[in-house]
Amino acid sequence: MAGSLADEQLRVFKAMLPDLPDGLSLHEYEHEWYKSSLEALALGDFDYDRRLFWELYAAINELAEDVSILSIQDLMYLGYRDLVEATDTRSLSDYMYEYFSTYENDPGIITHGRQINETNTGFTAYYDESLGRNLTIDDLIVHETRMSFSDFVSEGGTIRGHWFKDGINTDIPGVTLEACLINAELYVTNRCSLRYITIAEANPEQARWEEAIAYGFFDAYRCQFTGGSDGIKANGGDTSIIECYVRTKGQEGDHCDGIQNSGGVGFVDVIRCNIDSRPVNGIGDQTSPLFTADGATGLTRWIDSFVAGGGYSLRAHESATYYIKGMQVLAESFENGPLLYTNTPPENIEWVYGTNWVVNADGSHVYEIEFP
Repeated sequence: MAGSLADEQLRVFKAMLPDLPDGLSLHEYEHEWYKSSLEALALGDFDYDRRLFWELYAAINELAEDVSILSIQDLMYLGYRDLVEATDTRSLSDYMYEYFSTYENDPGIITHGRQINETNTGFTAYYDESLGRNLTIDDLIVHETRMSFSDFVSEGGTIRGHWFKDGINTDIPGVTLEACLINAELYVTNRCSLRYITIAEANPEQARWEEAIAYGFFDAYRCQFTGGSDGIKANGGDTSIIECYVRTKGQEGDHCDGIQNSGGVGFVDVIRCNIDSRPVNGIGDQTSPLFTADGATGLTRWIDSFVAGGGYSLRAHESATYYIKGMQVLAESFENGPLLYTNTPPENIEWVYGTNWVVNADGSHVYEIEFP
């Protein structure tokens, strides 16, 4: 065996909790892990946090209709046995050892926005089971003229594997758009879900758009948003942006925001994203990778994301409330500072101390971002 069960658990906890100081005991790592997991549960992150806690939680709930009648030991036994897909009967410690000893810090398991890039987002990152590989542009069904959701599905349907050269109208609610390429701005007029979508200009010489997508009422996962002076206008409306890649493209006299919430109402989640507001064409001013202002209300959560650019990189203004944890701001990418919270009462911002840092490109810490 490569090491004891405790050794293997310690190795995995270190990979899961890279920001903790070295030298902690296994018990201390377990305590911090469970504490962070409970925080995630309180925030509702269990829908998309894929750490072991939630894998185990999901496995347990699938295996037991009434988990309350089982002991903690029974729950762990069922959960770990399912995780290793065991077909034999062994002890709990055997199942735990197998799980922890085979755990790898797989780049496909995203724990922070620093891992998000062009390769693992957008339609080419979508694995098509029928093809046995990721999609390529040659697999997409091409539409030269502007289309609408209702051309393909009714409410609640899924549109997958298309190339919309002149864009698509979101004319019915509840649609999932998956593994598609869009060469136009996407204006969301009915709530929808986006999975592995690429929104990009057709060629590098194309004039920039106002934004790649607007104005809220959507959830996006593993998408690429490029080609706009603002990457995303997420003006409230209960919007979740998870593990997405955002870049901006400016013009003379313009300014660029990565994800902007100007006057929106409702929650906006930005979780494990990679956002750079420095215009890729080198034209125009950069305002901020993350920007909430102009009377916006509701809860804004910025969690475990990597951002670069801006006069200030994180701009948390006025009437909204905020939860800010695990943010990394690229050193020397901003002009004035990593954080600005003008006219925002400090009590409106829940700032998780010890987790928000200015970092180098490799994620190594330069200094902790100060907050009163």
